[in-house]
Amino acid sequence: MQRLEVRRTIEANQDLRDIWLYVRSDSQRAADGLIRRLIGTFDELAATPGLGRARPDLSEGLRSFPRGRFNIFYRADAATLMVVRVLSSYRDVTDQSFPET
Repeated sequence: MQRLEVRRTIEANQDLRDIWLYVRSDSQRAADGLIRRLIGTFDELAATPGLGRARPDLSEGLRSFPRGRFNIFYRADAATLMVVRVLSSYRDVTDQSFPET
């Protein structure tokens, strides 16, 4: 299977920005490292998109994969892995939006 193209929704980009800003308040180095690890996980999922858990309880076609204290929510088709959200694993996600595109 070929590696999928990784894309991110506006919401996922905002989630990453918020995570970086929060962690940066303690350490920019730690914030930069965390974002690099999360983005590296996107690449891992693009190579093996079935790693994540199906989340039909939240949205059709949605999957999630834990990385540290965060859950990466994504959808995959034949060509693209779309990162939909990146949320704290401590957060109640039942009231969150998971955009289709």
